[in-house]
Amino acid sequence: MKLVIGKLELTQFTEADTEDLYRIRNHESVRAFMSNQAPLEWESHVAWVRDNLLAGGRILLLMVRLDAAALGFTLLKRLAPDTAEIGVVVREARRHRLISSEVGALTLYLGFDVLGFTRLLSYVVPTHAHAIDFNARGGGREAASDKPGMVLFEFMRDSYLSNGHCSRIIDRARPTLQVITG
Repeated sequence: MKLVIGKLELTQFTEADTEDLYRIRNHESVRAFMSNQAPLEWESHVAWVRDNLLAGGRILLLMVRLDAAALGFTLLKRLAPDTAEIGVVVREARRHRLISSEVGALTLYLGFDVLGFTRLLSYVVPTHAHAIDFNARGGGREAASDKPGMVLFEFMRDSYLSNGHCSRIIDRARPTLQVITG
C-alpha cells in the first residue's frame, strides 16, 4: 500500500523501515505527546515491530516520507470489522503542521474510501493542541474516552468529507494522488 502526492509518500511499513520507525518513535518531539514518554529500548521496539507489524497483526502502519526522508508515520489499527483506530505521528510536528494535516486527511481517506471502514477513532493526549485542533476541525466528534488520560475523537464515514477542512485537503491532493495497492 502506498499513497503518493508529489514528493510526499505514505508507504506501508516493511522490515527495512524498522530503524527509521525507531528514530521517529524515540524522537523527543514525538515522545512528548505519547502516553508513555520514556525513551524506547531498541530490543523492545524490534519485538513490538515483529509482533504488531510483521506478524500480520491488526495494524496497517504507513511511513511518512518527504523527499525520501522519514518524517513520521500514520496507522490504522482494526478494532472491529467496520472500525479502526487512526494515529498520525510526525516528528517535529510544530515545524511540519501542513504535512501533519495532509497525512491525517489522507489517512482518513485511506480508512474510509479505500479500506471501507465506517468509523475511525482517534485518541489524543490532552496537551497536544495541534492534534486536538486537527481532529476537531477535521470533523471528529469528541466522545467519552475509554482510555484514561486521553481525549477521544470519533470520525464517521458519512460525514468526514462533508467537513470543509478534510475535503479541501483531499480535493487539493486528488489530481496528483496515486493510491497503489498490492
